Amino acid sequence: MNRKTYSLLFLTVALIITGTVSTAAQTFITSGSVELLKADGSRTPVSGALSEVFRTDVKAGFPSSKTGKNGFF
Repeated sequence: MNRKTYSLLFLTVALIITGTVSTAAQTFITSGSVELLKADGSRTPVSGALSEVFRTDVKAGFPSSKTGKNGFF
């Protein structure tokens, strides 16, 4: 294989990797937990807390959710 073929192969692989990473970043499920830090330093899960997603770069509506008994959303 010559130099031009290697360059084309490298650029193709780089383009595929870039596209895969940007697509994955937009389709990952957002999840987490809400915890309350008490004065004594202990953490307890917050049940029934409303979690909403806000984006500043685009105007889009996202579904909100409430945390479960263990604080996860």
